[in-house]
Amino acid sequence: MNHVAAWLEVTSRMISEWKQGRKATLGHGIEKFNALEHAASKGRSLAATRRRLNRARREVLAFIATLPEAEVLNLEGRVGWWIKYNTYGHYSQHIYELTEFRKKWEPGD
Repeated sequence: MNHVAAWLEVTSRMISEWKQGRKATLGHGIEKFNALEHAASKGRSLAATRRRLNRARREVLAFIATLPEAEVLNLEGRVGWWIKYNTYGHYSQHIYELTEFRKKWEPGD
């Protein structure tokens, strides 16, 4: 959940920077970004993780709502591609892991 939240958080920043005509970067490669985020999130509680994910999701959806619809839906463009692969396209990559994690934590199991 922290991994998905981190990518939701960075999505708004990256798109904002592009829209302002700036060069947006993660600051390093994808693998290093993921590793740094993983290390930073290691001690975060489940409750804090859920709050982070919910907040990040609300914020990115609110941000996306401010963008022109044609830009959001254009999967050939940088903005539409970035939104897809860091929101709903990203969820599908991790849904199995999240489902298995949830099974371990559900009461009565």
